[in-house]
Amino acid sequence: MIPTLPYDVWYHITSFLPRECLPLVNPSSLYRNLSQLPRLTKLSISHPLERFLSHESTGIDTSLKNNRHTLVELRFHSYHPVAYYPPPPDAFFSHPIFKVAFPLLEVLHLGLYRWSNNSEASVKDNLSRCLASFGNSGSLTKLAILEYVLRLEQLQAILLVVGGENSELRRLQVHLHGLDGNVFEALASQTLLLYELELCFNIMTEGKDDSFNEVMVNRRYPEWSLCHLTTVGPLCFGSIFWDTARGLLTASLPGVISFNGMSRGEFGRIPDYTKTWWATITLVLFSKKKHSFSRLQTPELLRRNDRPISSDITPFRF
Repeated sequence: MIPTLPYDVWYHITSFLPRECLPLVNPSSLYRNLSQLPRLTKLSISHPLERFLSHESTGIDTSLKNNRHTLVELRFHSYHPVAYYPPPPDAFFSHPIFKVAFPLLEVLHLGLYRWSNNSEASVKDNLSRCLASFGNSGSLTKLAILEYVLRLEQLQAILLVVGGENSELRRLQVHLHGLDGNVFEALASQTLLLYELELCFNIMTEGKDDSFNEVMVNRRYPEWSLCHLTTVGPLCFGSIFWDTARGLLTASLPGVISFNGMSRGEFGRIPDYTKTWWATITLVLFSKKKHSFSRLQTPELLRRNDRPISSDITPFRF
């Protein structure tokens, strides 16, 4: 009997156990029986990575092929509940399910894996091919790329597939590594009908030629249909630039109704914790009287906008 423990405790316990000691549920019978639902329109799958190789046939590809003419919404999430080295992107995306075409698909959520930076080119090419297969009918209205952190070049490649003049995309959720001045240019030019955008990002790319604040000073997108923007970040570095960036963002997007669920005025009046935070860091580094964090009363150092300073924060879901 599996003990009742918090997930994080159980995760660390099982990470020390060999795979053969852990029970694996074979979902083959479940997938085969999906054919008994000829009018299935929505399907959500959470699939373990260790069962996601070509020789680990579970029947999921056959089930999706049988239901591809009825599915309108597909949510696919890959996970690794135990310590397991995931397959490289080429092997992962070679699975037959990524070659199935869904002519009526409107909503697609893809929960991937955070591969290393060395796999960026492979992820870009494979993800583009996957999206071209899944949403080649042009019916896609909502797309979420989860878990994996995209680079700008990867986002641009994705938009070339799901965007363009004939795109029906209305909602988009992505997690970017860096927010620079070319992100909104790519989005506004390729997703003309986009209504809602959720953008999580790790850092602000300041001090470079494509820095967000320098570029956005002269950018305006009055014709873009975007109405609701949610930003989550910066999660790692660049918070000292975010106060200025918020003002530039509201000026560049005159058609947006709500920013993080607030009016543009409320969004611009968010208390700027970053100045206090930066001042605290400076005090710690250069003060001659204080020699330890424990002697400083620095609540802003431990929280910004009532959340921890961490790069491992799961973005919101819509």
